[in-house]
Formats: sequence, structure tokens, C-alpha cells
Amino acid sequence: MERPPLGMDELIEHWTVLSDEVGLVSAKQEGTRLAFALLLKYFTELATGCPVVEQPAARAELEAGG
Repeated sequence: MERPPLGMDELIEHWTVLSDEVGLVSAKQEGTRLAFALLLKYFTELATGCPVVEQPAARAELEAGG
């Protein structure tokens, strides 16, 4: 399923580094900050955009130590 193109407001909303994320980005080495920030924003969007699918049988097996 293809997503419609994002508007400027949506791009700003999704790709702006938030105040609570600045500490994470600034803790990285200078040469890796941009890549880390891009990955952080990408996976933050991916995680909030994908539904969590529970797999009760697999989860029960893991909890039982199997």
C-alpha cells in the first residue's frame, strides 16, 4: 500500500528532532550525529505507524521457557 506524499507541515512534524531527543543525538560522536538523528526519527515514525500484532502461542512458549 502506497502512502500519499507528505505535505510540508507533516515533514516538519515527523522529522524535527524534539527537545527530549536532543540529548540522545548530542551524546553521539560528531561524525555520527546526523545518521543517528535520521535513524531515530525513521524508527520512531515506523514504530508508531505499525500496529503491534500479538502472537499468543509464541509468547506463551517463550514465557514457559521453551
